[in-house]
Amino acid sequence: MPRYSRAAAAAGQYGELVEFQDNEKLITQGEQSSDVYFLLTGTTKIIVGKKEVDRVDAGRHVGEMAEI
Repeated sequence: MPRYSRAAAAAGQYGELVEFQDNEKLITQGEQSSDVYFLLTGTTKIIVGKKEVDRVDAGRHVGEMAEI
């Protein structure tokens, strides 16, 4: 079983599996959120203000700072 398939199965068991389209926002700066996203495939950008400060690839997570 591919690694992302095992991760998807775990996400379905412990959370919600969500698919995003290209250029769709996961979290918007300034909004309250308690969601943490674990990327199973693809890449997302971290933008602060109007500046890209990081890119996050599959296997990493985003959103934990919004939770704090």
